[in-house]
Amino acid sequence: EIHYGTGAMSGFFSQDHVKVGDLIVKNQVFIEATREPSVTFLVGKFDGILGLGFQEISVGNVAPLWYNMVDQSLVKEPVFSFWFNRNAEDEDGGEIVFGGVDPNHYKGNHTYVPVTRKGYWQFDM
Repeated sequence: EIHYGTGAMSGFFSQDHVKVGDLIVKNQVFIEATREPSVTFLVGKFDGILGLGFQEISVGNVAPLWYNMVDQSLVKEPVFSFWFNRNAEDEDGGEIVFGGVDPNHYKGNHTYVPVTRKGYWQFDM
């Protein structure tokens, strides 16, 4: 059984090439869900979970997709970034950029801070 933020699911390990945008991650190990008893997937507008956490919290110590993107030199920088559209009426709900940032979605400079809890992208504010 696999536990995540709002529930748990059952499944089995598989391996395949995984395409995310223009990137193809070779030999990625992932879990195919066979049972997801909560309402999360019934009411949510998504089909699965893409783990971007640290390997320390991955199920079975599997290298997360992000680690393999970096290890296979698929990204320019070991950075990923999010932009969430605050206007729910827009068709474009957001963006994730692997390997950098989209300068169209911020002004000024970034401030980098250390992760305070290895396993999660947690930092002090």
